[in-house]
Order: sequence, then structure tokens, then C-alpha cells
Amino acid sequence: MKIIGLTLGIASDKKSRMFRNTLFLAAMVFMFYSVHAVFAHKHEKTDVANFMIDNQGRILQIKFITSKFLTTGRGFPIAEKNVGLLLIHFDTGKELLRFVPDEKEAGDLLSAYPLDSERIVCNFRNDTSRRRIYHTGVWNIRTNAFRLYKDTGSGYTDETSGIHPDESKIISCPYSHRGVFLHDLKGNAKNHIFAEFHIQCPRFSPDGSRFAFFGADNTDNKENGNYMIIQLMNESKIFKVEFKKGKFESLIPFGSVLSWSPSGKYLSGIVDHYFAKEKLYIWKSNGEMLSVISLPFDVVWRWAPVWLPNEKEILIFYEKDGKIIYRSFIF
Repeated sequence: MKIIGLTLGIASDKKSRMFRNTLFLAAMVFMFYSVHAVFAHKHEKTDVANFMIDNQGRILQIKFITSKFLTTGRGFPIAEKNVGLLLIHFDTGKELLRFVPDEKEAGDLLSAYPLDSERIVCNFRNDTSRRRIYHTGVWNIRTNAFRLYKDTGSGYTDETSGIHPDESKIISCPYSHRGVFLHDLKGNAKNHIFAEFHIQCPRFSPDGSRFAFFGADNTDNKENGNYMIIQLMNESKIFKVEFKKGKFESLIPFGSVLSWSPSGKYLSGIVDHYFAKEKLYIWKSNGEMLSVISLPFDVVWRWAPVWLPNEKEILIFYEKDGKIIYRSFIF
């Protein structure tokens, strides 16, 4: 009986330990998903790539066309991929134009943003060859023409390459995410620059005289900093703006997306302050700060601020109760 009692005690102790371990794991999983939920909205999948204002002053949705396909995975045999773009009139919901490139040549469509009032820049991933290649495409919604610049796309997460307004130069974010590649299409040259930074959202100004990006310092032996950087094209001058932690903020803010005003006189960006949420920053083209506006809502990752032609008003799009709406900010 003593032996039986001892055996039962050991079994009971094992069950107790297993129960405690289960509770611990459940608590860890709960904490993970609780923290994850705070940041999940940054990378939620949406079928809307971005927004723009065309030459007629209409607000347009740039929406993905998706297609289902079979995979080799057991758990998820059916997946979706983006195969093209729709232009939707935001106020009426009417489809205005659609674009479906040659999938074999371009590949899977990953992201898109407006270059100006009539051109949309696209990032493609092509796996048809022996190695994965990323391409940059430009769709002209006025002429419905499409140009593909091979091996100039961005391989890091959902980045889209920045392209010069005359389409002579492209800045791409490599998969390693250290620095960027500056592609000179006329000179057939490719240079790796700003290797000291993890770079996001490189964008040329409308006149092509400079480009801006968000950069996180990745050098050793110093506290990492996050910046907005403007580089002039024809000289070595750089304007560098460092983001600082605000009151009660434990993490350094970081930028997610930039957009230039139509004339290139101003630059706007969405900057994430973590638990303090996002803020809209507005700078002059030399990096001088003009305004910082706290946003009372969450912005979907990669939805860029949209400038009105008067350059005094900016539209920020967000989701609420399953609907996409926007709020206008005047500075």
C-alpha cells in the first residue's frame, strides 16, 4: 500500500507539474498574442495597395486584383496572390481602369504606390527563373502603358523601389536590408549606398533633385538611432533628422512611409510611436520640421499620405468598422 501510495503521489506530482507547465505556456502564448495584437494592424493584409489623386482631382483607390492558386502545403492548399491592379473612384466605388501584366514576365505583384497623378509604381517578385528576382514596373493610367525595369525591385518585406520622375534612376531595398542600390538605367550602373542604415521607403522628389528615406542605424558600439534622411542628387549634401523618444516613450519612433508634395517643396511621413500610436510629420525639402500631428487612429502599413494639389491639405486613410475612410489635415 505504501508503494502504491508513493506511486500515486509521484503520478499526482507529475500531473501537477504538467498542469503548471501548461498554465505557464498558456500565459506565455496569451502575452505573445496580446503584444502581437498591438502591432498586428501594421501588417494586416488588405486588398487596397494605396490611394492617389489623378489629373482630374478625383480620389482613387489603388486596389489589388487577386487570384487563388493551389500550393504544395498540407495545411493551406489554396492561397492567394496579387495579379493586377484596379483603379476605383473612392466616392462612387466605380471601377475606372484595370491592369493585369504578363505574369510570366513580371511575376507576382507585391506592392504599389503613386509616383504622381498619372503613374503607379509596382514591385514584383519573379520566381520563374532559377533564382528569385525582383522587378520594378510603372503603369501609366493616362495612356495605359506599362514599363518593366528588371532586377531593380525591392526584396525586403513589402518595400517598393523609389523611381526618378524621368525613370532614369531607381533606388531599391535589397533583401539583406543593409543600405540601398542606386540603379542608373542610362549608364547601366548599380551602386550600393548608405550601407550603415536599414532603409525603408526611398522616394525621389517630384523634380528628381533629391531623394528621402527612413533609416535605422545599424553600426556597432552605439545606440541605434532612427532617422529621416534627404540626399541631394548632384552634391554630397545630406539633411538628417533624428527621431527622439517622447515623454513616457521607451522606444525610439520609426518611420514607415513617405510622400512628397506635388511640387516637391514639402515632405510628409507616417512615424510610429508604438503605444503612443502614429504621428504625421511634415518637413520642408531641406528637412526643416513644419508640423507634427498625432493621429487618433491606426494607419494601415504602407498607406501613404495623399497631398492635395494646393499643398496645404493632406489626406490620411484608415479603416473603421470594416470601411475605409479618410481624414483631412491642414497645416
